[in-house]
Amino acid sequence: MAKKYTRLTIKGEMFDGKKLSLAVDAMLTDVGASSVQAMKEITSDNDVSKRLSNSISWQMQNKGSNAQGEYASEDEIEKPSEVGVLYVGSDAPHAYVRDTYSGIHRTDDGSEEFIKSLSEWANQVLGISKDDPDPYNQYRFWELVKKIRDTDTPGREFINPTANQVPDFLKKAFRQYAYLVNKKIEVRR
Repeated sequence: MAKKYTRLTIKGEMFDGKKLSLAVDAMLTDVGASSVQAMKEITSDNDVSKRLSNSISWQMQNKGSNAQGEYASEDEIEKPSEVGVLYVGSDAPHAYVRDTYSGIHRTDDGSEEFIKSLSEWANQVLGISKDDPDPYNQYRFWELVKKIRDTDTPGREFINPTANQVPDFLKKAFRQYAYLVNKKIEVRR
């Protein structure tokens, strides 16, 4: 009696290393673009100035997306030093506190940037600013500053929720670019 096997045989032609590199590059490009889109979907709702959303980008050693808007050159994330590595995120000064929490403002560190950003927001949303000709509106602005500085404000995570989606982004990209790795795959029972 012949021996019986219980197995699945998967056979594919050997892949060209150069094609594997192209496939990884293409997959990381797609994952970067999908990650940026997912992060922007989270940040855009509470981003009056659009600086944070405009700053979110992806970078690989040889290519990437660009930050947008007035602060694009300041907010661009760095390129990784290694091939096959993908960075996604933001280098906007307030990105970290928006992703985590602001905490109580105990120092003047970043105060000038904070006042400028809050003034832009208050002008757009509330119609007041630190330079408002109406003394009452100036008072309202500085009370807002005091309230924010004295409050431990929770953030709205955009990095972790996106990181949780990366395996799905990779699966989708792999299915799309697997043909670059193997010309022929045969599955037999």
